[in-house]
Amino acid sequence: MRYDADIKWVKPCHMHISIKFLGNINDYTVNRLKNAVLKITESCPVIKINISGVGILSDSLQPRVIRAGVDNPPKELANLYRHISCACENEGLPVDKRPFLPHISLGRIRKHGISPELAKAIENESGFTAEEKITVKKIGLFSSLLTQAGPQYLLLEEFRLAGAGKPARPII
Repeated sequence: MRYDADIKWVKPCHMHISIKFLGNINDYTVNRLKNAVLKITESCPVIKINISGVGILSDSLQPRVIRAGVDNPPKELANLYRHISCACENEGLPVDKRPFLPHISLGRIRKHGISPELAKAIENESGFTAEEKITVKKIGLFSSLLTQAGPQYLLLEEFRLAGAGKPARPII
């Protein structure tokens, strides 16, 4: 079915839940954050999340992102966000003014908003629930470069959560 919207769908290999968007930061700050995140993950248990609901994220009145939500975000995810946000704030990075809304971006709406048909299709999927919980055993620190072909992600560091069965240390 065609919905007359210019949507850039996210490739499955690029789907993720962002804990914190850092923007442009220098190498010194990146290295300090790597050390801080390592300490945070040393005591963070494995996190189990439920993906449910399809909806739209907007800037003011303009729809920007079609997303799948995290149902009742677990306290472990909220704690991870809080600790990483504090580490970022300690490095002088801006504080998020918006509340943490964990989600997986499915597509980015480029222009012209969405048609009533697409809005209805998204509304029809608002009750979606994944059949299985997702188990989060590691987190990554990524650099992203936006290109016309879509974002390119570079893994700078990966951290295993303490509850994943191995010591929390960078995985290279």
